[in-house]
Amino acid sequence: MGNKQTTFTEEQLEAYQDCTYFTRKEILRLHGRYRELAPHLVPLDYTNNPDIRVPLSLIVTMPELKENPFRDRIVETFSEDGQGNMSFNDFVDMFSALCETSPRELKTIYAFKIYGGPAEDPEQADQRGADARGGHAGVRQSHRGGRPGRRQQALLRRL
Repeated sequence: MGNKQTTFTEEQLEAYQDCTYFTRKEILRLHGRYRELAPHLVPLDYTNNPDIRVPLSLIVTMPELKENPFRDRIVETFSEDGQGNMSFNDFVDMFSALCETSPRELKTIYAFKIYGGPAEDPEQADQRGADARGGHAGVRQSHRGGRPGRRQQALLRRL
């Protein structure tokens, strides 16, 4: 009784759930993975929003990135500083955008940024893709309530 360590406040967990494609349990698991990369640097308690950044050299050692020839570009793309030093928010953004349940349009935008495609207006890319598929352009509604989620909107604004 009373020995449970608090990692995030209830409000923080709810915000992460509202802004990502993850459950509470998955967010806590991501924090554990982030902390494993640099236990000397990343605190267990995030209730005070510490300003911590794990360096690129540690992030790219993750099994999901280790063998990918574009690992540095992937991490740099999602890091706010553009150098690959990732805050926990950057880390969650990366996993959320690339997870199975994120919208294909979001993945497409990041694919162009990561793999060196032309820097262009995402709406133009969406229109060209729709034309090639014989369909119509426009962002498909996310799986959350029939409209793009806040995290998706925030990620799109960052581009």
